[in-house]
Amino acid sequence: MGTISTVLRYAPKFIGFAVRRFTFKQEKKKLDVKEARLRAFKIVHQHTHDILKATKTKVVTNGLENIPKDVPVLFVGNHQSIFDVVAHMSQMEKPTIFIAKKELRALPVFGKWMEEMGCLFLDRESPREAVKVINEAARRMREEEVNGSIYPEGTRSRSSQVNEFQRGSFKLAEKAGSPVVPVMIDGAYKVLEGEGKLQENQTIYLKFLPPIYIDQLSKEESKVIHKTVRQLLVDEITAIHQSQGKMK
Repeated sequence: MGTISTVLRYAPKFIGFAVRRFTFKQEKKKLDVKEARLRAFKIVHQHTHDILKATKTKVVTNGLENIPKDVPVLFVGNHQSIFDVVAHMSQMEKPTIFIAKKELRALPVFGKWMEEMGCLFLDRESPREAVKVINEAARRMREEEVNGSIYPEGTRSRSSQVNEFQRGSFKLAEKAGSPVVPVMIDGAYKVLEGEGKLQENQTIYLKFLPPIYIDQLSKEESKVIHKTVRQLLVDEITAIHQSQGKMK
């Protein structure tokens, strides 16, 4: 499905989402900041299900029982497509701050909703600003008791390959005092490819792995946590492909 046909096919959904933000802007005048972000999260959560239904995308999820309920957690996942966020959000019941590259803020409609939810945007060219974003995310995770989510690859792989993880992404868990929950994502790149091409009737696999408490790791284990988590996700994706007889 090409760019023009994609726009025409899903225009009603985008328009509805845009109109809903206009009405939300009126609603949030009566809410404090935390309440407004929670309300925005609930609205976006519902719309992710609408998007999945409209695109006939199936999400197969495992491991939700691995997510601690009593403390904020940092979800750390591999990054295949913008659709990763849609699939992930659809499974979240607790408000989650997504830390994304600044370019996503410019996305039509969705970028504005990310702002309303309180998502934070990283400038990969400015380490100083990145530190500020991580510190702010950690503060809000602690004080507002919300989860965080980050993609340590820094950019989409557009495939089942998992690029190298950046150790700095895990600083957020350390500063927030939160456990890391690795999230395996596979198949999202098949739904939304480059140049606006969207494919229907696809399946996205999500798996939430057991939490890792960085403060319980040895110094050496902590140094390589990014490599450890990456390998866990690579192994999960490999297992899926083997079970499907699609080893790549």
